Amino acid sequence: MKRLTLLTVSVILAGTVMLYVSGNTPSQVQDATPEKAEADTNNAVLITDSTSRVSAGRSALPMTRKKDGLTTSLEHYAHQLQSEKGKRLIDSLESFWRSCLSQSNCEDSLIALKQIITPNYFELTKNYPELSRLWQQRLGTLLFENEQSLISRIAQFKHQAKLVWGEWAEVLLSDEFAAYDFELNQQNLPLESPEQYREAFEVLLEASQEHDLGLNTDVAKFEKAVSSLPDIMNQDEKSAFIDELEHTYLSPAQSEEIRARERQVTTQQNMVRDYHVELNQLENSLSQQRKTDYAGLTDAQWQTLYQQKVSEFRHEFFDSF
Repeated sequence: MKRLTLLTVSVILAGTVMLYVSGNTPSQVQDATPEKAEADTNNAVLITDSTSRVSAGRSALPMTRKKDGLTTSLEHYAHQLQSEKGKRLIDSLESFWRSCLSQSNCEDSLIALKQIITPNYFELTKNYPELSRLWQQRLGTLLFENEQSLISRIAQFKHQAKLVWGEWAEVLLSDEFAAYDFELNQQNLPLESPEQYREAFEVLLEASQEHDLGLNTDVAKFEKAVSSLPDIMNQDEKSAFIDELEHTYLSPAQSEEIRARERQVTTQQNMVRDYHVELNQLENSLSQQRKTDYAGLTDAQWQTLYQQKVSEFRHEFFDSF
């Protein structure tokens, strides 16, 4: 089996998982870390450096102390954890752990947090580093067959996610799951006309707007829509679809920039093709000369000559561009 990337959406890292909060929360996450020693929590205090930037943007736990043993920042974090979703939620989880690790007060922070947060979310926070590590290990060993269908790959991915995250998989990876569902649905968009295709694509975008699919710009939407046009479509027909999408999502300047990039890619592809064609011709010619003109050379002499000829060819080829 060959290791393949599941989709062109961004490689999934533990930092990209998300949490979606609904009326019914999943059952408690399996405890993947050793239990901390019991401690007196009556005077638990959380102190962090407000100048420490542990993630993009703010620290989840700026320095604030309250005489009753709880901090305003910790209460704010608890609210974020149970109300936010997606990358903002993961930023908070990451920020919590980076902040407490930098201050060497994670145990005290968890003790204080346990008093003001529901058990399920406390277990998620406590076990997040270990589960994140296990998830990345699982992703590193996830294999797909070359001929395996997209539907099968997605099902396999979801199964592996549930083995690590349990019932939290659906909410933690809801963005990723939504991106895969979007990919599947996009393959079934109608192709009767450019207008119909564009309208169906916009409906699909609208239905997925609550999820972060990485389609936050018009250029990204254009490129995503074009990516699903089938290869069997003839060039004239495909151009009509692309024109419709360009008029919808791109400015004239953006259209020209994309065309310039496409021309550059085409030029590079042609150069690579020509290089291999000419190199193959040279190798065939040298193979024939080895039997005639260079038949008297020893193997060592022939290898030296061969490498010299190939090196000269490469210099001449690339100097011509």
